[in-house]
Amino acid sequence: PFLWVFFFAGVLISLFRLRRPTHLFLLMWLGLMSIPALLSQQGPIAKRAIGTLPAVAMLVATGTLVLHETLRRWAEEKDTLPSNAAVVALRIALVGGFVGSAAVTYQDYFLVWARDPDMFIHFEVGPTAVGKYVGALPEDDSVYVSPLSADHPSIVYNAHNRSRVKSYDGRACIVAPEVADRTLHYVVVIGEDAYSLGSLRELFPEGQIVAEGPRHYGEPYFVDFEVVAGSHAMAAPLQPVQATFGDAIRLLGFDLPDISYGQGEEIELTLYLQAVGPADEDFTVFVHLVGPYNPATQSPLWGQSDSEPCLRAYPTSAWTIGEIIKDRARIRIPPDAPPGSYQLVSGFYLLETLARLPASDPQGRPFPGDAVPLGTLTVRGANDEP
Repeated sequence: PFLWVFFFAGVLISLFRLRRPTHLFLLMWLGLMSIPALLSQQGPIAKRAIGTLPAVAMLVATGTLVLHETLRRWAEEKDTLPSNAAVVALRIALVGGFVGSAAVTYQDYFLVWARDPDMFIHFEVGPTAVGKYVGALPEDDSVYVSPLSADHPSIVYNAHNRSRVKSYDGRACIVAPEVADRTLHYVVVIGEDAYSLGSLRELFPEGQIVAEGPRHYGEPYFVDFEVVAGSHAMAAPLQPVQATFGDAIRLLGFDLPDISYGQGEEIELTLYLQAVGPADEDFTVFVHLVGPYNPATQSPLWGQSDSEPCLRAYPTSAWTIGEIIKDRARIRIPPDAPPGSYQLVSGFYLLETLARLPASDPQGRPFPGDAVPLGTLTVRGANDEP
């Protein structure tokens, strides 16, 4: 409030003295440098308004100096004890006000604000720590980061553009080489990805956590789950399926926890996919629920999950030959779906053309519609027993 009074006074004085270039310059500076903050909408305003600070400081000084000089000249003209005392009192008040303002600022900035746990997020302490840690790992090792993107600027900069760094989103999938040809490091931000560690321990029982990142809210921001070279991924789907899509992708099977669902319920299944060849384009994986004719879709389609693998966090163009991708899919059954038997089918297509990748079995026989049947399930009616 102390500084605001003199800032407001400085603005008014500059408006009255607008024909003087220095005052016009200060107001133009303040206005122009406020534009980035005004246009930021939901973005952080403080950073974008930083260009106004020199003008703000000079306007505060303008208001302070004009008040002081006006009172000083009045005191010189009067040359009385009360007038001189008023000048001294003003100077004491100004010094006290600036010292008090400095104390409040110190308290707010170095004590209150610095201790705010959100500073960890605002200053990207976590991604910076991930980048520094990844950059210090042996160059021959491979690194997977989840769920942060390996292209995050704080990671790229602090890791010094380290090679062999890939990212996936463990909340939607898990990625693992069938056989680790080198040491693997899974750097997982456990506060955001609560799934990867459990899946990694299933895939690589011999793996272990070898390092932790800085603590945030009492927990490590990230952990490094290390897998030694030569380890085999224990990827065994509950329902094995052998199918190939084009020359790039193989379906190993899927996990489906149940085969009976009620109307309006959600089906969650996991596809086991493997890269067997290079994929130059980003294909969309689909899982469709098909049954009797659906008037709403004018087809047998009653539910679907269509997305690039790993909810677009690990596109097929990023796959390395031999990698296994456990990709989760969710399908909501419509409340008006007729009770009865339904089938799940899966495949890949290119979004730009909607052309599906050819799907074939191990003997090379094509699947109808280039959609691989995954299994049959039952949709129960409202009165049916689970």
